Amino acid sequence: MKTLKLLLFTYLISLPLFSYAETGREFFADPYISKEFPAQGVKVLDVQSSGSSIAVSSWDQDKVYVKIFALQNGKEVNANDPDIQEKLNDYQVEVDRSGDKVMVSIQSKNKSNWNMGKNNISFSIQVQVPEEMSTSFSSSGGSISLQGVEGNHDIRSSGGSIRIGDCEGNLTAKSSGGSFAISNFDGSADLNTSGGSVKVDNLSGAIAISSSGGSITLTDISGKVNASSSGGSIKASLISLEDELSLKASGGSISVALPQDEGMDLNIKGGSVSSQLAYFEGVKTRDQIIGKVNGGGIPVTLSTSGGSIKVDKR
Repeated sequence: MKTLKLLLFTYLISLPLFSYAETGREFFADPYISKEFPAQGVKVLDVQSSGSSIAVSSWDQDKVYVKIFALQNGKEVNANDPDIQEKLNDYQVEVDRSGDKVMVSIQSKNKSNWNMGKNNISFSIQVQVPEEMSTSFSSSGGSISLQGVEGNHDIRSSGGSIRIGDCEGNLTAKSSGGSFAISNFDGSADLNTSGGSVKVDNLSGAIAISSSGGSITLTDISGKVNASSSGGSIKASLISLEDELSLKASGGSISVALPQDEGMDLNIKGGSVSSQLAYFEGVKTRDQIIGKVNGGGIPVTLSTSGGSIKVDKR
């Protein structure tokens, strides 16, 4: 299944780009810039961009292939058009290799035009890499997607959405407001957002999440979990626990489904709390549950300043 998903993703991002005009069809199969590098000795893909969308996926070839497409108002353009060339000159675009890194950089030369939105050119960066490749991203707002790559991944975005699928390794991602969507991840993930929602589906390993207000949804998680939200709700479904489970909300509600055969030490406090777990020994009141399930074991801490907490068995 994973191989099928990777092949489909690689096929989709490798499709040529088209632009249609009233007088007929104009076909721009060639990217604005394309370069490829032998993958031998390359350990890291480093992408820095002023707002471009970035899509990176793995493939079965032993090389790194970088394609950059120029867009105007979200539509593909002919980079040979004189008017487009003049606008493209406002950007410094670099694709190169240095040591064990392949580096892609797109930066605006004219800060006043960039800030005032006078230049409506943007870029789409598409990169195909071998499956084993660490990555580093820095973007001022464009979306970022990473598919089927194993390694250490460091992502920084000023607001664009971040999507991770079928990846392994160690992930650190920070966004000033964009949403996170992560699926089929094996390893450790440390996520920080200033307001966007976080959705994680099928993670095995350890995950830490800090959100300044967006909701957090965790589905089919196996491992250690530490998540906090300063205002949004938290919903989680755990297949198995490891080391600890800690969910904290400053005001939103918490709803969690826990494996019924797991030994747990419960410390639950909120505006109102309820639990459907069997084999419980301890104290239950309207606003707190403190005690052991199945004789005790993994620490489970759930707390909210005013919202409700509901605990069900999975």
